[in-house]
Amino acid sequence: MAGTLTIPLVTLPAGAHVFPASGGHPVADTDTAAALSIDRTPAGGFNAVSAQVTALIAVLLSRDGGATWDQVAAGGVAGGPVTDRASGGPATVSNVAVTPAAGTGRLARAQVTVAGGPVAVQGTLTVT
Repeated sequence: MAGTLTIPLVTLPAGAHVFPASGGHPVADTDTAAALSIDRTPAGGFNAVSAQVTALIAVLLSRDGGATWDQVAAGGVAGGPVTDRASGGPATVSNVAVTPAAGTGRLARAQVTVAGGPVAVQGTLTVT
């Protein structure tokens, strides 16, 4: 049941924000990867704000249908332009990925924890 959860363009204040806001995105028994990608380029996004605006982006996984959640992948994102290691140009996305443990009844969700000021985000959580 590979699929993508879209995180719509939204300006987030400081604090923790989960997508979807309630519940989770289904992860099929056969799915073996989850990737969270946050677009750095919208107006007011990470490339446009100061380095004092930061976020921790994370993939959360539930193995019990959403009763409890574990952070299974996370990475820091800093405001201001950063260099894409592969191309040498400006980075347009920040992402984290994980190979989730096998199981049934799994759900995934994204969490973006912002500090230092508001930032515009949009992106995707893709499970395959």
